[in-house]
Amino acid sequence: MTRFPLPLLFVLLILPAPAWARCPPQVRAWVSLDPMDPQTRADQLRPFRGPCTAILDRVGDHYLVSAPSDAFLAWEDAGFRILHVGAEPVPPPALRWSEVGPRLVELATGHPSMARLHRLGTSPTGLPVFALEIAAAPGEPPAKPVVRITGAHHGDETVSTDIVMGLAAFLVTEEARSLRDRFSFWLVPVVNPEGYDARDRYNDAGVDLNRDYGMYWDEERAPFSQPETRTQLQLGIHLPPLVSLDYHSAAEYVNTVYDGSSVTPPELDTILEMGEVYAGPADLEVIVGYQWYAAYGSCQDFLHGTLGTLAYTIETLQPSNTGAIVTRNVTALRELLAHLGDRMVCGRVTDTSGRPLRARLQVAAQPQPFFTSATGDFCHVPDVDPVGWIVEAPGHARGTFSTPLASLPDPLVFELEPATTAFGAFRLISAGRLGAAANTPNPAYLALGTPDGRFFLLGREGFVVLDPGLALHDGPGAELTVVLDPARQGARLRVAVSDLPQGPFSGCGDFTGDFDLDLADCGATSARFVRLENLLQSPQAAIDGLLIPWSSVPTGVDADHDGVTADADCDDTRAEVGPGFEELCDGLDNDCDGLIDEGWPVDAAGRIDCSAADAGPDAGDADADGDTDAGPDADADADADTPRPKTDDGLSCQCRHSGGRAPVPAGLVFSMLFALALRRKILP
Repeated sequence: MTRFPLPLLFVLLILPAPAWARCPPQVRAWVSLDPMDPQTRADQLRPFRGPCTAILDRVGDHYLVSAPSDAFLAWEDAGFRILHVGAEPVPPPALRWSEVGPRLVELATGHPSMARLHRLGTSPTGLPVFALEIAAAPGEPPAKPVVRITGAHHGDETVSTDIVMGLAAFLVTEEARSLRDRFSFWLVPVVNPEGYDARDRYNDAGVDLNRDYGMYWDEERAPFSQPETRTQLQLGIHLPPLVSLDYHSAAEYVNTVYDGSSVTPPELDTILEMGEVYAGPADLEVIVGYQWYAAYGSCQDFLHGTLGTLAYTIETLQPSNTGAIVTRNVTALRELLAHLGDRMVCGRVTDTSGRPLRARLQVAAQPQPFFTSATGDFCHVPDVDPVGWIVEAPGHARGTFSTPLASLPDPLVFELEPATTAFGAFRLISAGRLGAAANTPNPAYLALGTPDGRFFLLGREGFVVLDPGLALHDGPGAELTVVLDPARQGARLRVAVSDLPQGPFSGCGDFTGDFDLDLADCGATSARFVRLENLLQSPQAAIDGLLIPWSSVPTGVDADHDGVTADADCDDTRAEVGPGFEELCDGLDNDCDGLIDEGWPVDAAGRIDCSAADAGPDAGDADADGDTDAGPDADADADADTPRPKTDDGLSCQCRHSGGRAPVPAGLVFSMLFALALRRKILP
């Protein structure tokens, strides 16, 4: 038995009592600090690190402090903002990051006939970006209009995730059956997992993700510089949504396009109409983004400016109890979708053999383009009657149709004839640094198609990234011609190409006036995306369109020998990749639908289980409580998350690991406690 040393007992008795032994009763309160640089914040926090005080938690620029009640009165007199006194924080911590995955797995596995969990990609440190698909037949290519719902672009706006999770919980109920029968829902509760974990606006790379999208973009780095926004880009290209709701805080607006331009789109009346339908039950006010404050590179501007989506940023307060706000937004979503159901016109685009086409559509009175899904299906909310449709697809003749709303064909199908004439850019990926052009009626979609006398003006250092819709292959002569406004001949463009929408881009050189582009000059044998950057202040470049000869898309070439020719294959270098192929668990998009390894079980840490095929719903989280790395190759038996247990595996390890010291003898502990108690009785 260990003997307690008497000299140590004597020392304990004569020493003055430590501060914590004399502390009065503690209370807790949330203290708000203005956003400042780290050094200034450290200076501000110094008063809260004294005797009898402790900082227990942080949410953004709010700190949960434990201290005597008198201390809070003194700090308030000194100018600090005391938000709330009590055990519960304000703003609420909502779900912690480690709880998001398990909650999504629970929703997916609990409702296998209507919900499927996907991992769209990962953050800079490997945290998963989850998407929950809710539909009448999840896992099938959506023939119904897509409703996209996102939260936590800014990680400290936690109420946004509360709302998305609340909407998900509603959408799997019997009450929402009619909505699932009519729409396909894709919910991303946390776009910014690292920021959400840290309760920080920015991601781990210090980037504001809602300024990283490629429309009205104006930053030093390239748009779509972050993996999180690239996942949203791919999701939008492959599943173009009819409507998008992106949740933020802390204001009370249904914020509409555009954030980055004072020019409003021609279809603004329809946009405001739908916004008002949502705003009523949500108790919010509709406002055009630029009229509130300018924001360049926002998600909603990208979705509308490139895909024609009815895109909204829903700004809500961040209260201590989010239940009422979730309920209001559930009601608002139901009313919006009911109104959309009454107003939208849906149809399909095919070739003359009935094969569905990925096509671009425009309505004459609402020229913002919108797109079909992989199944050729589309929905749109027109403002005119009859509706004049303009339909285009690479390799097919342009189609024009007129449909009176009172006598729409059932089904509404547009057939396009095949063609081998030159075609233009099919889709806009990004446009930015437009300078003065941003405040004039100068929509970037004017650069699409073949030359038509309608010009897209680029400001100095302005750029646009165009997608021909098909991969171009180097061959004899030029692969494309860029046609500019003849009144601005002398304008100089810098050109680059890439196989990926976000790059990296291979430089092709600088060109003046109309020019032909040979991929060989770019050091590329193939390319799918073309970047054009204006170099001169005067004359500025004004793009009329592209001319791409059909010979640039070699229909007879099948480089990977998988039976799919290069004009139809999304990756003609891999035999295991092609449209409609079986999705393997190999880290590739085998079926060319923009998703990777979908249909295989995803667990709460974002790991994809390749051990067995998923027969419909995702498998449950077999080891949600485990403390392993998030990567698909992680060894479940190894604790490989040192030195970053939170960011490597998506789970927060609250345990303490024992070191090499022997444990303190129990007798010594009890003796010390007895001595301290005795001392407090005999010392003043």
